[in-house]
Amino acid sequence: MATNSTNPLGFLFGAGNAEAKELATNIIKIRGGTILLGDKIINIRNIASVEVGSLAISFPWIAPLLILIGISVLQGGGFLPLIGLAVGGWGSFLIYIYFNRLNAKGLLILLNSGVNSSTLLTQIDIEFVKLIALTLYNIMSTGDERYLDIFVDQKTITEVRIEQVSNSVVSTGSVTGDLVNRVN
Repeated sequence: MATNSTNPLGFLFGAGNAEAKELATNIIKIRGGTILLGDKIINIRNIASVEVGSLAISFPWIAPLLILIGISVLQGGGFLPLIGLAVGGWGSFLIYIYFNRLNAKGLLILLNSGVNSSTLLTQIDIEFVKLIALTLYNIMSTGDERYLDIFVDQKTITEVRIEQVSNSVVSTGSVTGDLVNRVN
């Protein structure tokens, strides 16, 4: 993937390498030919590939400078030590985020329209990411319409069965009487 060129100061604060939008969600719904990710809808036919992508960010080069400034300000009196602790803490937090994401992986859904419109799902266990990627790949390769709920926090994939549709505005067969149906 290309480096993030939208933020020229990204190398200072530890910008991510992916241009895809990061999304943390607890449930992924697959309904027919679409994937529902919170408020985002992705057409399965529009997916170019499904990959296990890295969440690593570049090293925040400003962090050591912030820590040094924080340490040097600790020598002063008054409110300066408090400001020094805050600045040093911010630098330490940037380094913590860097090492926390160094080996982290996520599910990258690349779309035909390019990397900028793609989605990178975060906060998922790596083994479960591989299972989700395999499931999505099988659906993409076979072209079958599947109805699945993927619960990320519980690490389960369940098949959804629609037994009866009534009182819906969508016509699911022959229309007799009114157009209002109910989904059970």
